[in-house]
Formats: sequence, structure tokens, C-alpha cells
Amino acid sequence: MPDFDLPGVPPPAPLPRDVLAAIAAVVAETITALPPADPAGTIRPELLTREQAAAFLAIGLTALSDLDARGFLPSPVRLGDGARLVRYSRAELVAWVAAGCPARAKWNVIKAAAGAPGRRAAG
Repeated sequence: MPDFDLPGVPPPAPLPRDVLAAIAAVVAETITALPPADPAGTIRPELLTREQAAAFLAIGLTALSDLDARGFLPSPVRLGDGARLVRYSRAELVAWVAAGCPARAKWNVIKAAAGAPGRRAAG
């Protein structure tokens, strides 16, 4: 289980295996069910800017930055040399919302249990 370093926030209790398996199944199903394009047939970006991610979650940029800094959003993807380009995976945000918007540390555990490609659980 990863370390939790959020002042005043106790670490979450471990999820029972059956609950974790059920969440992992929903996450895997959600990720594989995503359509590649919207109904109009135009291509939707798979990686969202901070502004697009905030709009997708119906929150403001300040809230997005605050939630990210406090570890309550999935980790963004950093692109390029120096990793200055920050993007959020649309598929990951959809699956994260379907899983109930858990804190990043718990989300990483859920993703790892689901066998999601890419970043692994920290810790």
C-alpha cells in the first residue's frame, strides 16, 4: 500500500478483495467501451489540456490544480523534454469517475489491480 502524506487525512482502509475486483472489472469495462470518436464523427482528443479536463469534470481550473496538488485526481501525463506539457487521459478520467473518484493513491491501487497499462501504483 502506498504511503499517504496528506496532513489531517488518515489513509483509507484497504478494500476487500471482492470489492476491489468489482471496481477493477468496472474500470476495465469502461476503458474498453470508450468510443474513438463522438457521434458527429469528429476526433476527440484522448489527452486533455488542464482546461479541457476541468471542463470535463465540471470544475474550475483552480479546483483542478488544488485537487491535483493534494493527490485527489489521477496523475496527469507529462509530455516532452522537461515534461512541461501536462495532459489528462480522457479514458482514465472516465474510468476514475466510474470508480467513484477515489484519491490518487487508492486509484493507483485500483488501476494496478485491473491490470491497466501505463503508470503503476506508487510506493
